[in-house]
Amino acid sequence: MSAGADAGAAGRDVFAYEPRKLTCDPVVEVQGYRIKPYRMAFPSASAEQAAAAAPAAAWLARLLTPPEDPNYHGLGFSVLHVARDGVYQLIGRWYAGNNLMSEAFEVTGDIAGDRVTFTRLPLFACIWEMAVYVHERDSWVKTIMASGRRLEGADAYLQCRLEGWV
Repeated sequence: MSAGADAGAAGRDVFAYEPRKLTCDPVVEVQGYRIKPYRMAFPSASAEQAAAAAPAAAWLARLLTPPEDPNYHGLGFSVLHVARDGVYQLIGRWYAGNNLMSEAFEVTGDIAGDRVTFTRLPLFACIWEMAVYVHERDSWVKTIMASGRRLEGADAYLQCRLEGWV
């Protein structure tokens, strides 16, 4: 069972909403990208500890390759989510001014160590992760697009963080 898996998950109400605590680490520079790394976990001390212990920057280094397409601006965000049914790593990278490349992976193995496996998922994001996507969209519009600063607003974009309960 993965660190996020709940032994009673099969019988739980998938429509029940339980807020998650969201934090954002300092920006990491990895593989030519500057990424805002978010972490969240379902409400339990062990899940929150697992999320805090996971080496997100090392995982991003494994999952990202340097941008070769000039339409990738080298800016983005990630979400590490220790959920009831598993551990997930999502990555969003801004592309061509107003597009977002988004990837989702399920993480299995020892998440506190480096012996993990990533499986690409066809899913976009769960309801809690979407709160980050909304915030990131609004931050991108405000600092890059509506400001007229374009990529000169990159530092302002990277300063916009969402933390608290989602």
